[in-house]
Amino acid sequence: MPRPFRNCLRLAPPVASLQTATSSEPQLADLWTEISERRATNMNRFASELHKTGELAVSVDRAADVIWATNSPELYPLLVHQRQWTGDQYREWLADSWERLLPFHARPRTSGSVDQSRQLSYLDHMTCPPTIPSAGEGSTGG
Repeated sequence: MPRPFRNCLRLAPPVASLQTATSSEPQLADLWTEISERRATNMNRFASELHKTGELAVSVDRAADVIWATNSPELYPLLVHQRQWTGDQYREWLADSWERLLPFHARPRTSGSVDQSRQLSYLDHMTCPPTIPSAGEGSTGG
């Protein structure tokens, strides 16, 4: 199983506990806010990198929002734990969703086959829940 999805399995329960505790613990609410803001920043960095290719057919902000929402720490446990999807089913669904929701400008095909260079390795960049760099680090979460 790819590393991001091992992270999902390992981190989903503590993330759910943290979210639940934010209503009664102000310090945990502050921590959750910090994690959420870092996550949004990291998704924006990833979207900016995609945009630099010149092929992304949506704005950086739209791409960042799509990645942020579909890569949320809440989504993985809903589908895998509650709906009994396998990690592979989730991975395939997420890759398919990103390909559909993040349109790219068409590139001409070569030799009548699928243009392999066009296929982005989205999932190499995602973590679920996202890896949160410590303050001052420049990690993009993946």
